[in-house]
Amino acid sequence: MLSRLAIVASALLFVVPATSAQTVRTGVLDGIRRAQLAELGDAAYELVIDAMPGRGVVRALSGPVALQGGDAIERSADLVTRFGLLFDVTADVHLSAPRVQSERSDGSARRVHVAQMVQGFALEGHGVWLRFGADGRLIGAQGVVSHAGQSLTAAQIDPELAEQIALSHLAALGHDPDAVLSGPRARPVARLLAQGVALIWDVDVVSHSPLHPRTVAVDAHTGAVLGVRDAFQSAAGEGTYSFEDTDTTFATRNGKGSYYKNVKRALKSKFGNGKLRELSSETVIPSGGDGFVVSAEAGDLFGRFAHVFDDLSFSVLSESFNFSLSTDDGDPLTEDWDSDLSLATHQLFDHVNTYHWITQSALYHDKVFDGIATDYAIPVVVNAEGVFNAFYSPTAVIPGFPDGFWAFGDFDATTCDTMDDFSRDPTIVTHEYNHGVLNKAGVAWGDEPLDTPARMVNEAVADYFSGSFHRDWCTGPVLALFSGDDLAIEGECVRDLSAARIFPDNVFDVLGAETMLPEEHEAGLILGSTLAEIHRAVKQKVADASIAASIDSWPASNAAAGFPVVDEDNVQDAMEAFFSMAMTSLLDEIGTTFGAKRLGRALGAAMMNGVVGSATTAYTIDAGEGAKLKLKSEFRGSIAAHAIDVVLAEGQSVNLSIKGKQGTLVDVALGATPGDGTPGLVFTQEKKTNAKGTSASFAKIEVTIAGTYRISFSNPGAEGGAYSANIRVK
Repeated sequence: MLSRLAIVASALLFVVPATSAQTVRTGVLDGIRRAQLAELGDAAYELVIDAMPGRGVVRALSGPVALQGGDAIERSADLVTRFGLLFDVTADVHLSAPRVQSERSDGSARRVHVAQMVQGFALEGHGVWLRFGADGRLIGAQGVVSHAGQSLTAAQIDPELAEQIALSHLAALGHDPDAVLSGPRARPVARLLAQGVALIWDVDVVSHSPLHPRTVAVDAHTGAVLGVRDAFQSAAGEGTYSFEDTDTTFATRNGKGSYYKNVKRALKSKFGNGKLRELSSETVIPSGGDGFVVSAEAGDLFGRFAHVFDDLSFSVLSESFNFSLSTDDGDPLTEDWDSDLSLATHQLFDHVNTYHWITQSALYHDKVFDGIATDYAIPVVVNAEGVFNAFYSPTAVIPGFPDGFWAFGDFDATTCDTMDDFSRDPTIVTHEYNHGVLNKAGVAWGDEPLDTPARMVNEAVADYFSGSFHRDWCTGPVLALFSGDDLAIEGECVRDLSAARIFPDNVFDVLGAETMLPEEHEAGLILGSTLAEIHRAVKQKVADASIAASIDSWPASNAAAGFPVVDEDNVQDAMEAFFSMAMTSLLDEIGTTFGAKRLGRALGAAMMNGVVGSATTAYTIDAGEGAKLKLKSEFRGSIAAHAIDVVLAEGQSVNLSIKGKQGTLVDVALGATPGDGTPGLVFTQEKKTNAKGTSASFAKIEVTIAGTYRISFSNPGAEGGAYSANIRVK
């Protein structure tokens, strides 16, 4: 079936690499913004400059900025009023009142959003975001605004008319207009579409018999229906199947089947028999369209999280999930077309193996994210004949299914080898599942253009959660082993997060064949391998929980990182901005939730690959009430220095030390000019270094002026190597 459909994939797994040289240019601040920055006085800050020559727009500002106001709302308004021009907020850009977007457990504001308004409609992904520490002080701001929609006229369709249009549209699709449980309720939003900014009424409608929420997007100027989104989420412990807008809820139970029990067994093609969780044996839908039967008895598997069906129709798949692949002579699954195991039996194994790993991946994500948006049966196509890939697509191209589906290609008809199937690799199944579950949750980096930073983050996160779940940082080892020659995969993995990838050294290693930008999967390894380093430093539970908790604060788009358009000239700057913003949010979460000990471990690991901790991406630590931080890190590639900004109060004392491991040459400095004479610091003792140059320390540095000061750990020989460092502030 899949071969007859027009598929738009949101996240491709396998690509053909290309290489080329690149150049990057960086813009500078203009005079007006320089003058406005001067008003910040002695406050220390870090700027990320827009890479468009002549514009000089600030994308992010971090550090303690003195703001007026009694709470986060008032201080946010003060920042926008006095310094909005930094973020390109001019007279024609209208902003909303500040709104607390997330809070800490004590009720204090963590994140405040000042939305950009277009004719009273909030423009998605635009505005200014502000982050505050637990003490209520600003620790960072980022923003991006668009001038594209400021010339739009007011909406011509009022909310009441939009609600009527939405109900009429649903009725035309066959939905009972009398079955509305709640709604319709119109919400104003503005979206940046391909043709420009559009004012839209998102109309929420919840029907009953069965319960089913939907959102209809209505153009506020023309009244045209731009799309309908299925927003169904079922209760935990139940499966819900949607077909032709009819939902059937069923209880789940365990079945039996043959599948790979782990990656190591999959590499040996050694299957085992076990339970299939969250499965239903009921015939939920007696028949479907397009000539295929949707029922467990016909070979399809469905449950709480997935409905697995075949690209081809095999009538012999009648035993459903209660079967064993064992044969009298014990033929393994690696046998080719001449095996005693029939082709249909191999296809049936693909059903069960995919169902098992989709379900296990869903249960893992459900635990890590404390609930998931795909708590219902999403279609999964296996044995997609002639498809040399695996992907999740947010587009509902299969009639009768809810938005989004997974597909796993099978090219055994080309190679005559039944192992040539993407669904036989558990890590690939989990990788693609992560794309789907985050897309459904609204973390839609995959909707951005190919080979841009947002898409790189999309791939890095999917690789990370697959590696963390399977406890194996190699993505695609089974595919590489059995199909490496066919697909020109070099090495034992499709991608490997255990191998360090450095920013900016490896940015342009591989370019996309279509875009000539850094290829998203390969460039994503820079962030992905950094997440793996943090996992090793703080262990799985802390890393998983922190990434899951902070991910909604990462830039949601290229525009949110300050780059609405990414091209060959600004892509490196865009990557630096996107990666460092995401990493800052993650480190903040680790420090706030798990304390300074784990923050030190995570920070040391994060700096290794260059995505944070450079002169332009220094992470800020608030030591105003004292701090004790130990970290272990490493100078890699061209990285010969790491930078950390520390907020200090008058009267404090600072001790710093660094020690190189296995002969690593090291040095440490505090302030813009090391040694006596640095404004605001008194060095009461000289720096101590050993003769080999592998250790250095300062003791009792007195702070006479409160502010933010930079700590630099450097590698004078620029030969790389590991080191450990201590920061103590009293």
